Amino acid sequence: MGEKGNYILAVIKMHEDYENLRASLADLTNEMSQLKEITVNKINYKIEYFLGGDWKFLALVCGLGKANQEHACIWCKCPRMQRYNTTKEWSISNTKMGARTLKEISSYSKSKKCNCIAHPLFPFIPIDHVIIDTLHLFLRISDNLIELLIRELRRQDSVEDNQRFTSCKFERTKYKHMAGYESFLNDIVFLSIYQTKDVTPYMHALYAHVPQFLSLYNNLAYFTQQGMEKFNDTASKDYFRSTNHRAIKNVSGNTTRAVKSLTKIV
Repeated sequence: MGEKGNYILAVIKMHEDYENLRASLADLTNEMSQLKEITVNKINYKIEYFLGGDWKFLALVCGLGKANQEHACIWCKCPRMQRYNTTKEWSISNTKMGARTLKEISSYSKSKKCNCIAHPLFPFIPIDHVIIDTLHLFLRISDNLIELLIRELRRQDSVEDNQRFTSCKFERTKYKHMAGYESFLNDIVFLSIYQTKDVTPYMHALYAHVPQFLSLYNNLAYFTQQGMEKFNDTASKDYFRSTNHRAIKNVSGNTTRAVKSLTKIV
């Protein structure tokens, strides 16, 4: 999980969007698509590519739109309002269970269907080889849970007297069957209520796709971006400490984005 074993293939200073990534990674994707195997000590090794990164990067290179759209998931076409339903199964490889395919993404991109906006930048890397990053998975879900916790604490703190609600009664002269309504409300047992939209794409991926990744690859620690994030911090620190910033070509002409580093896992 450290920096060891990670190698920088590109350092790009630009705004992170699809067109900039497509232009700046063109040489790299072309070389990777042609490199099928290597020979070491007269032994041939077939190369298998995996793709990792945060949600925005993975979505962009897969030709998908933003995470706040109706079909935000990178691996399946689960609608926003069905993420809460943990009983429904979604797959990363079975198209009958909603799995995406590279061919489908390219086809749907013409009509912008199911959040498909462009052709995948790595058409030789299948969707089930696009691995969710456990570091960002933990951080994003933790952020949302902490936010909900703070929201709940504020709500409880704003209630000065919990007993004041016991005196509230419905006006029986205006409604029929009020005894039944009151009984129904009293029978409901819950601590608090959260909205369906509170279930984020990362939460959906945790229960719907992480078990499938584990069944395929046994251990997601092989693909963690923790070491790469550390490497990125180190590279950014060295860059901003240096005096030759102009040595790095600004591909897009936009200097509002910090240094991004990219790695491929072979």
